[in-house]
Amino acid sequence: MSEADEESTADWRYAHTDTLDGALQRGRGEGVLMAMRDPAAAPAAVYACIRRDHRWYWAFDDRPDYLARLVRDLDLDPAPIGDQLRHAPDDLRQDRDNFFELATEVLAALGRGGDRRSVAILRAYLTDGPHWLDVLRAVDEWPVELWADLDQLCLSRLSEAEEYELSWACPRMTAHWAPQHPRLAAAARRLAERVPARPAALPTGHSTDELIMMATDPQVTRVDQRRALRALLRAGVPDPDLIDLIEGGLHPSLLGTALRDPGAAVVERARTWTIDRGAELFWHGSLLLAGHSTAVDLPRLLDAWQWRWDSDDWCGFDRLADGFTRLGPAAAAALPALMRTWRWTPHSIERAAMLRAMLSVDPVGAERVLTPALLDCEPDVRELAASRVAPRPRAVTLLARLRDDPLETAEVRAAAAGRTTPA
Repeated sequence: MSEADEESTADWRYAHTDTLDGALQRGRGEGVLMAMRDPAAAPAAVYACIRRDHRWYWAFDDRPDYLARLVRDLDLDPAPIGDQLRHAPDDLRQDRDNFFELATEVLAALGRGGDRRSVAILRAYLTDGPHWLDVLRAVDEWPVELWADLDQLCLSRLSEAEEYELSWACPRMTAHWAPQHPRLAAAARRLAERVPARPAALPTGHSTDELIMMATDPQVTRVDQRRALRALLRAGVPDPDLIDLIEGGLHPSLLGTALRDPGAAVVERARTWTIDRGAELFWHGSLLLAGHSTAVDLPRLLDAWQWRWDSDDWCGFDRLADGFTRLGPAAAAALPALMRTWRWTPHSIERAAMLRAMLSVDPVGAERVLTPALLDCEPDVRELAASRVAPRPRAVTLLARLRDDPLETAEVRAAAAGRTTPA
């Protein structure tokens, strides 16, 4: 997420989730419905979400296709989005709001969906824009006919140092143009001939005790700790002994790597870690219980959920939600916490796990979110909603839109097609 804002870096906060701005910032389906009901206010809100990337994590949370659909469905002019590309800093590492990459991805999605204005904007940028290779990478996903004639332009701008970058960043273009251009053919060969980095070798010649010391020594690098842990796993060290290592100094982040099939004794040890929220292993014990608990652990999982809610880091709800999904109706008491976080979290990639959990613990109670979920920014959420939503009139209309939407993923279109009658 961006650390800066044109208004106030220190005081910036997400808008309330039940407002148009707040729902769009979080990529919620409700935001799309609000925008369609208020076409006068929607344009400013959509453009604002493109000028500043509101994702919790740019690399994981989805927004470009969601915003592109809003631009398309509201019939907004893509020119202001193109203007963002021309105002990017020389060094994109200084683009603290990620507005260049997000604008590029939104325009690329619009172009992929057939918007000729967006295609023209990006093609024009390729002629003289300073970050043209970043734009070209997005254009590589378009149908070939939209970029097949750009080879001479690209070669005229391409430096020798950039040849290799083009070959891995734009594989479709490189493969298409290489037969006619020896420079690109040579770059493609260099990429194909590149020897992949070999994984770090496992320690050899060490006793189990030596490997344990290596895995738990805080002075040893995390990479070497993992290497030692892999060697211990290959040696067949049982899970209870691995728990001893965790409590003896093995970094807790390695817990998921280490434990293969925790038995009752291991789970009981994890329960002791969740007694005190301030304990070093509280969160790691909670995650272990989420994967291997029984209904008796529901209060512990709910306590961990509340602890995460109260923190400044809203990551990890998905793994706890998976625990509720495992427990099914026995975890019905989790529905309010799931619903609340579903509404408020901007970390949209975790919403699919929350929706699965809601449908597992209380299918009837979860029905209220399924129709808006068809318009969520995350494709996994839309796919799940398409497969489970009740065929009421508004849902059927939205399913038909998903089925026929050129911006939609193949998986979501297939799920929607299975619930609708072809036009």
